[in-house]
Amino acid sequence: MEGCTSGVAGADVRVTIYGNGEAACSEWNEGAAKSSDEYWKTEPQGEELHGELVCSMSKGGSLLIEVRDTGEHLRGNQICASLTAKGWHEAEGPGAKIEREQAQQKSERERAAAAEQNAQNGREAQKRQREQAQLEKEEAAKRKQEAQEHQKEQAQSEKEAAAQKQQEAEEHQKEQREHEQEAEKQQQENAREARRNEEEAKQAQREVQHSE
Repeated sequence: MEGCTSGVAGADVRVTIYGNGEAACSEWNEGAAKSSDEYWKTEPQGEELHGELVCSMSKGGSLLIEVRDTGEHLRGNQICASLTAKGWHEAEGPGAKIEREQAQQKSERERAAAAEQNAQNGREAQKRQREQAQLEKEEAAKRKQEAQEHQKEQAQSEKEAAAQKQQEAEEHQKEQREHEQEAEKQQQENAREARRNEEEAKQAQREVQHSE
């Protein structure tokens, strides 16, 4: 639907009229000048969505008027109230439809972005969980390896201690046997010495008896 936009010079309000082209804005400008002594002029194309929508009105089905205000909506509310008093009623215009569709698209994009962000957060959380599980697995393997190495070292130490103890026992037994052998040898030597002494004494006694 072809439309035109008219605005008050130096004001924040814009009126976009759909249904009668530039002629509709010319008629609006003339009517405003006669009723309120305000100077309205037709704005360049592209100004129809400038400002926030205050109201979108229709009358008789042939014309649609959208009122927008970039300020506090004071003038926009006054124009909407005047249109209502003249029998205009709320109806969605092309600009309002575009804005609604744009708002829906923005909302859909935001929902999609939020869903993607949630999915990304979920993927990152799963990644952190996998990394944590891998870290715990590696730590458990490290502790197991350290325990095995400790057990191995302890077993080796016990084995060496046992071997050392056995070696000491064998050396002690060897020394004891040597002592016993030495004692036996000394006893044998003493016995031989005693026999020699005894024989020498007997020999001396026989010599004495023979000399007598």
